[in-house]
Amino acid sequence: MKTMKEHTIELMTPIMLGEACVASVAVGEHGQYLAGIPSAEFYHDADTNVEIACLTAEYYSQIAAGQWDLYNAEARAIGQSIKYAEFGIPDIDQTNPIIKSENDLDKIKWPDDPLKCGTIPEYVRTLELFEKYAGMPPSMYSAITSAFTLACGICSYAGMMKFIKRSPELAHEILRRCTYDILVPYIKAIHAKFPDVLIKLSDAWEMVPNVSPKIQVEYGFDYYDKLRDAVEPDGAIIEWWLAYSEKNFPNPKEYIRGKLKYNSTVFCPSTEVDVVPYSVYQEVALEEDASLMLGLPSTAVYDGPPEAIIEHSRMLFNVKGDIPLHQFNVIVQAPYSTKPEYIIATGAAFKAFSLVTDNNYDAVKVEPPKLTQSFGDFVRNKAKENPDGYSFKWLGRAKFYGE
Repeated sequence: MKTMKEHTIELMTPIMLGEACVASVAVGEHGQYLAGIPSAEFYHDADTNVEIACLTAEYYSQIAAGQWDLYNAEARAIGQSIKYAEFGIPDIDQTNPIIKSENDLDKIKWPDDPLKCGTIPEYVRTLELFEKYAGMPPSMYSAITSAFTLACGICSYAGMMKFIKRSPELAHEILRRCTYDILVPYIKAIHAKFPDVLIKLSDAWEMVPNVSPKIQVEYGFDYYDKLRDAVEPDGAIIEWWLAYSEKNFPNPKEYIRGKLKYNSTVFCPSTEVDVVPYSVYQEVALEEDASLMLGLPSTAVYDGPPEAIIEHSRMLFNVKGDIPLHQFNVIVQAPYSTKPEYIIATGAAFKAFSLVTDNNYDAVKVEPPKLTQSFGDFVRNKAKENPDGYSFKWLGRAKFYGE
């Protein structure tokens, strides 16, 4: 029986040799669905989270990737309440923000070393456990948000927009404190522990149309610049996702180009291609010699059927054109309750197309594979030999999909 390290090496070798591009199906959240472990445990316990992530990745022949409560780490750590569904990622309680007025500003501070607060220590452990089991040193730190998204977490989105409209000085003071009192010490602590990781900040709330282009620059991008000025002299590497907004601008191509200031990859999540075609993203990547990352829409995987997923994947890979193989990535986040048959079809399509080096994707035939065992049986068989040394402390509480 293979270890997780052997499984990972097998998948990574063609990529490292330049014989394949990165094409991955993220199944971390879906793993919770297969295992039937409640969110309060899955998003609080590093052992449970990583072991399920690794087992799910191996089950689907994917590279292991974590799934954590990435948008709420700092807010939770400084006292913001969080809402839990039984399953699925937790969310900020937008009805009970800790910052309701300027009288609450002193709450915007760490109660201790940032890496010791809230669920952040458990997230740090997930990175260490992925290295232990998969043999992959941490390359990205994601449990961190932009100043504006953090502000919307502790003020509520409606509250922050009210401050911007009625009390802009207060809105800027909140962002200043989120930047200098929360993010700067947090990033410095991350950089001290993981000197070589890319620190990737989530930035959902400041994307148009959630805010106007003017607000995006004044209250979003300007604070990106302030944060960089504060932490990059020490060697920290920071980027933001900047996953969407371009269709809301009169010149989408220049907006995409401008975002390269904050994200070294041209990222197209495929949510706006009805207005801004894939060719525009490809052109910017070629003109700027940047990597191009394309996202297969999660709805395509969720809706299926396998034949449609394969053809949609083929269409995405055909966008590559003259982008060098090592600068072309295709990804998808498998939705929580996706049918396993659809995920394994996605993985098969991604694997087949990722190995094409002459751009002749249309000549590749992909047959939807069949699952040979349930996830529950797969896990129980792994537990018998346990070549990775997992704790399996959650196994007795698992409610496996289909059982």
